[in-house]
Amino acid sequence: MRKRIGPPLNSRQVERIPFASETQLQAVFEDEVEAMFGAKVVASTRRGGGRLFEIDILAIDGANTPIIVECKWDRIDQRAVEQLLEYRGVLKQRWRAFEQRVGVVRGKRARLKWRPPLLVAVGYRLDRPLTGVPTGMLFFTYSYHGVIGAEPVEAQVPGGVSFRGASGEGSPKDRHPKVSKKSATRSECFVLLTKRSSCGGCVVRTKRRANLRWSRRRRGIMRAAAQRNR
Repeated sequence: MRKRIGPPLNSRQVERIPFASETQLQAVFEDEVEAMFGAKVVASTRRGGGRLFEIDILAIDGANTPIIVECKWDRIDQRAVEQLLEYRGVLKQRWRAFEQRVGVVRGKRARLKWRPPLLVAVGYRLDRPLTGVPTGMLFFTYSYHGVIGAEPVEAQVPGGVSFRGASGEGSPKDRHPKVSKKSATRSECFVLLTKRSSCGGCVVRTKRRANLRWSRRRRGIMRAAAQRNR
């Protein structure tokens, strides 16, 4: 059965929906963090993102307030809250490393006074109830715009995705649509081939070139397997 997901809100156009992985969600939400908070992403756990403290997205705004984001492909649960609190503690303990990273990204030495970070969780749906949620923690859920094919979704297509604030009380929402492993593998290879971190310089290749490299790599893997079987 085909179904339409999400109301017609203002949305961000992306190359592939539904997301096949947390990595795809994270790639899109990194841009959203900069747009929402006027912040600069300084570290990411995506490949080439200059990961720091294993935080999915670590950013800093114009007032030098750190922003810690935990991304969940499907459900924001109690563990997500616990992770954000743990990351806050690690950031405070290793503030100097964060300060140095900000200096690298800004291109000049940074002297930052400790500020409690803004804690943010984003996912497709939100558990209820959540306990131990500190004041000021923000929750966002995302939805797609357009028609999603029968599950499991075999092919991702261009479409819109929107992020909205969600209540800590939870959001009664169906689980994320299932996406086939085949589709997820193709899209992950495309992400790895097309983008590297802004921290180490960004290299963006065209879709055609990325697909060509993936095809060559696949042929090489198949040839190696054939030789081993001889």
